[in-house]
Amino acid sequence: MTRRTFLGAMGALAVAPTVRGEAAEGWRKRQQEAGGISADEFTAFREKGTRLTEEEKAAWYAKHPVLKAYDAACEKVFREAAETTVTGPKPAVWYIYNMGILVKTRETLFTVDFSHRLDAAYAKAVDFACITHNHVGHCSEPYIWALNGQKKIIVSNFDSNGGAKATHNGFGGFTLRPKTFYLGDVRIEPHLAAHNSYLLDFTMPFEITVGDYRIYHSGDLFYHYEISLNRPKPDLWIANPGAGMTIEDGVQMVRPKLAVVTHLQELGHDKGRLTAEDGLKAVADCRGQGHGAILPMWGERIV
Repeated sequence: MTRRTFLGAMGALAVAPTVRGEAAEGWRKRQQEAGGISADEFTAFREKGTRLTEEEKAAWYAKHPVLKAYDAACEKVFREAAETTVTGPKPAVWYIYNMGILVKTRETLFTVDFSHRLDAAYAKAVDFACITHNHVGHCSEPYIWALNGQKKIIVSNFDSNGGAKATHNGFGGFTLRPKTFYLGDVRIEPHLAAHNSYLLDFTMPFEITVGDYRIYHSGDLFYHYEISLNRPKPDLWIANPGAGMTIEDGVQMVRPKLAVVTHLQELGHDKGRLTAEDGLKAVADCRGQGHGAILPMWGERIV
C-alpha cells in the first residue's frame, strides 16, 4: 500500500458508518504506542492479572500508554454492557481486544475469545464463554479457572469444562465434533478447522445465532475453503486477516453483511504483529467486493 493509498483509506475510514465512528488519528496514535512495547514486556504485565497494585499499574501506564488503552477498553465494554438493556432479537456486540468480543442478548451475556489481563475479574458477569483455540491471545487460563469454578459452560474443543453442565439440556461445552449448543436464546454451531499447515482441527470457528441475527467468528482459521457455514451471509463476521487466510478469499466464502477486521496490534506478538495498514487494506478488500467492513478500536461497540 502506498502512502497516498494509506492516507486515502484513513480518510475513508474516518467517515465509515460505525456505531461510534472510527477516528483515523486514533489508530495512528495506537499504532505508535503499540510499537513501543515488546511481547515480553506485555506478557509480564498481562500475567500479573488483578494482582497488579495501583502503584505498579501507574508505572506500567507511564512507560507504555498503550496498556492504559488496553485496560480501559475492557473496563469500558463491561461497564457499557451492564448499562445496556437488549429488548429486541438483535444482540449488542462490543470489541474488547485481539479477537475478543462481548455479546449481550435479551437472556445472556457471553464472550468469544476473551483473553485479557482483567478477564478473570469479569467471569462472574458472564453466563458462558466460547473459545476458538488454545493459544494465549484467545484463551486465558485464569478466565477458564474462574468459569470452571463457577460451573459455567465453556464451549471449546480443548477444555473438559470441569464437569460443568447446562442445567436445561444436560451437556457440557467440550466437543471434538460438530454439535449444536443452545444456551438461553443463543444457538452455537461450531466446526473444526486448521490453524496452520500442521495444527489441523485446532481452531473452532463459531456460527452464533440470536433470533435471526447471525455472527460468524472464524478464529485463526488458516484455509479459506474450511469455512463451514450452515447458512450463508451472516450479519457479522469477526475476521482475522493474518492467520493465513486472506480477507479476499475469506469474504468470498463468508459473504458477510459486515466484516469486523480484528487481531491488529496483538501485543503478545513481536513478529507478525498486524498494523493499521494491514487492517485498512483488509477493509478496502472487503468493501471492494461489495461487503461492509469496519476497523474498530479496542472497546468500541460494533452492533
